[in-house]
Amino acid sequence: MLTASVAAHIVNDLAALSGQLHVHNIGLIPFVAASLLYFLASSPREVLAKVEWGKVLFVMATFITMDAI
Repeated sequence: MLTASVAAHIVNDLAALSGQLHVHNIGLIPFVAASLLYFLASSPREVLAKVEWGKVLFVMATFITMDAI
């Protein structure tokens, strides 16, 4: 899934460079990949249990802080 997300970002960047239709909000690409992973999982609760929520919150707080600066 990580490889597909990276490939989608590269394709999106190439489309942007060539002036073609592309996704402006690049955060949408990993969100769609994570959503597909969640909905296609055999046990979604186990997927959520494996997420390291402390790290997710740390990264979110870092981006919010950097945006405020």
